[in-house]
Amino acid sequence: MTSDMTLAVVHGLIGRFFTKIREKDAEGALCALDRLKNLELDKKRDRRAMELRGAFLVITERIKNKEPIGYSDLAKALNEKYDLGIPEFGSSMGRKIGGILGELSAISYLSSGLVASIYVVNKNTGEPGGGLENLYKELSEYACESPAFDKESLKRDLDEVFDTLRRNS
Repeated sequence: MTSDMTLAVVHGLIGRFFTKIREKDAEGALCALDRLKNLELDKKRDRRAMELRGAFLVITERIKNKEPIGYSDLAKALNEKYDLGIPEFGSSMGRKIGGILGELSAISYLSSGLVASIYVVNKNTGEPGGGLENLYKELSEYACESPAFDKESLKRDLDEVFDTLRRNS
């Protein structure tokens, strides 16, 4: 498979996971999760796919356990688990992690109305970064919807549908 095809498969499996979890279909969500975990990726050729899959796996585990994760902790976890060499502090880390989270949120929101990155927070404030609201508004336009941005209801929606996964794994 080419790197473009591999990235498309990762996008598709993440989208399928969020669609199935929104439908409260634990079996379908777990199948997509399993396929994603077992997808063979080449570190050099499939770097973006590895970053996206890694972030997805780390974040979904944190959502399942209802444990927010800080931006720098996410970078550190990606480096420890997947050896991706992502900067762990500073503006370089912010740009890299922000790009990964934006892509992941686009996939999750457009496939299910859920915003996966709501669990990634600033360690000092315990809140998602300021870019999340802008991203949400932009994605809402693509989804042909214009709901008001409300972090609490977004988090509550995500927790509610993940209860299905918590009960079945």
